[in-house]
Amino acid sequence: MPTLAGFSPSITFLENTVNATPQLLDSEVVFTDLEGDFDGGMLVLTGLLAEDRASVRNEGTGAGQIGLNGTDVTFGGVVIGILSGGVGTPLTITFNGAATTAAIDALIQNLTYANVSDTPTGSRNLTLDIIDGAGRSTTLIEPSNFSVQVDSPTFSIDVGNESRPYLADLDDDGDLDLVIGSVAGTVAYFENTGTAESASYQPRTGAANPFDGLDVGSRAAPILADLDDDGDLDALIGNEVGAVAYFENTGTSSAPVFVERTGAANPLSSFASAAGTTSTQLELADVDGDGDLDLLVASNASGVATLRYLENTGSGAAPVFTERTGAANPFDGLAGAAANLVDRDNDGDLDLVLVQRGVIPGSLSTQGSLFNYFENTGSTGSPQFVQRTGSANPFEGLAATTHLSATFGDRDGDGDLDIILGRADGQLVYALNTTQPSGAAVIRVDVTPQGDSPGLNDQTPATSFGETLVNEGPQLLAIDPATALFIRDGNFNGDRLIITGVLAEDRISVRTEGNGPGQIALNMPNVLPGEIDPPPPTISFGGVVIGTFSTVIGSPAFTFNASATTEAIEALIQNLTYASASDTPTASRTLRLVYNDAFATPLSGIDVGSNATPVFVDFDGDGDADVVVGELDGVLNWFENTGTLLQPVFVQQTGVDDPLNGIDIGARSTPTFADLDGDGDFDLIVGETDGVLNFFENTGTATVP
Repeated sequence: MPTLAGFSPSITFLENTVNATPQLLDSEVVFTDLEGDFDGGMLVLTGLLAEDRASVRNEGTGAGQIGLNGTDVTFGGVVIGILSGGVGTPLTITFNGAATTAAIDALIQNLTYANVSDTPTGSRNLTLDIIDGAGRSTTLIEPSNFSVQVDSPTFSIDVGNESRPYLADLDDDGDLDLVIGSVAGTVAYFENTGTAESASYQPRTGAANPFDGLDVGSRAAPILADLDDDGDLDALIGNEVGAVAYFENTGTSSAPVFVERTGAANPLSSFASAAGTTSTQLELADVDGDGDLDLLVASNASGVATLRYLENTGSGAAPVFTERTGAANPFDGLAGAAANLVDRDNDGDLDLVLVQRGVIPGSLSTQGSLFNYFENTGSTGSPQFVQRTGSANPFEGLAATTHLSATFGDRDGDGDLDIILGRADGQLVYALNTTQPSGAAVIRVDVTPQGDSPGLNDQTPATSFGETLVNEGPQLLAIDPATALFIRDGNFNGDRLIITGVLAEDRISVRTEGNGPGQIALNMPNVLPGEIDPPPPTISFGGVVIGTFSTVIGSPAFTFNASATTEAIEALIQNLTYASASDTPTASRTLRLVYNDAFATPLSGIDVGSNATPVFVDFDGDGDADVVVGELDGVLNWFENTGTLLQPVFVQQTGVDDPLNGIDIGARSTPTFADLDGDGDFDLIVGETDGVLNFFENTGTATVP
């Protein structure tokens, strides 16, 4: 059954952004399908308006990349389907036999949206459905919630004392088997002889148990993962004294053979536990989003729970685990007797579940267990864990007096995560995920209107003059009377019309028609004798002044006031004149009319008070220019570009979000940036009113200074 998790319910785009280039709809969504049969199936995106455009981003033909060549949709260079529609009509991609779960997951993450309207509809609901080869439609998985009767075992499995279970597909048959550590230091294996949808666990002993004969001392806590990147599951097993044993799978993914590695062959041979450790539980996950597995070690030492983070600074095939502390540890300050990293809210990143041992409210026991939930409000590569309590903690009902650990997996094949809990008495408890999945995924796409860049339509491409004619007097540039000015906001106050490409010998001016209705006039000022700085000429339309004219040779410009209108500016353009002051004129030049909208500039609204000294720099390493502005008071202001390189949107960052917060050089701060120490990131140099320079080294990175 196709399932979607982490699909964002809404997204908002700026009009100019989706007018300029297609934008990704949701790059964090996760698609799964146990059967993986898509031949003849399809992806359908409906709800598009006439102005909407949906398609697929062309990443390329490399491994893991989605490509689009005409109507062919590819994954890793192999055609997986044919695209049709998407231009104001439903987007359909019909799959062939080469389509896989991984390919469709990547495809959904590369769906794009664009809008061709200058007056876009504010909102629309798009519905995404994936239909597999058997005709089954998408199920949308919502954030998980769990329900279980406290201390009520649902399995007949009992390993004696202190069960620590782990779910994994140990025999590579497509369903989850159960591995359980015990207080004796051994590991039991229960094969799932049922199905992914209806599990049935049968004990395997002797040679049928790949862990037969393994003994880590006491309180075995196993975890399985591919630690050497060879395609099969290896094992790490924690024990009572805090040691971590490594068992490499030298067999296959379906017939594992676990061989203990010691010394340098064990990437955790040098791991030192705290004095007085009485239990150690492990969790492997890609905490920092770099593609390899990192390690969490939850321990109980002298009655105090700890949680240690070991980053994999090696690779997926040759891990090197380096402990991180303080600010380098995203779990700093947290502790638990056991830890699990799972995507509980289906938003594409890992959340944290901690088993806490201690007093349970309302319980007679003083050695109970609480399940605390910490939502990851950061990202896959930079997690930030925030505790959720009460109804926001879906594990609140799992509080009990004997639980030691938890393992997560889809035990009933419905596409969501269930839980199996280990208990001190050796038995297990099954917590069913009670979340009811919904139908196809619906995302609301909002487009925020923006003032469009002004434009001139139907301009005359070329005109020619005889030398004598333009020497004798100004001639109309003969700009097409159909020339139309397009500007969305209708506010021309402060806007400028500039003529570029003017040579020193050229003279640009305006024909005076008169002051009657619809007429343009150039009004020269009355210059008094001895006046050094006379006012500029004004331009009027219908007898009303609409702006001033700067007659500087080489760069003539018009600056408009609030009385200017579209009709007035179009009339002005059609009355522009050209003359030449040279007897040996340059034969050709290209003149351009450049219209600057004072209210469409991305810098509108930036005001630091006095003495603004801006510098443009890619401050956060995301490929576009941000603005850092010094000011009279000596502090610095960072305006992050949250738009794009071509459509910048500057938003001021303050407090902890501003790496420049706290820098104050006294007065008249004048910043500039350069990589002064050659480490690949920008350092900061700030001038000040006393004439000295202040150097601030970037001790962070190019993306997080």
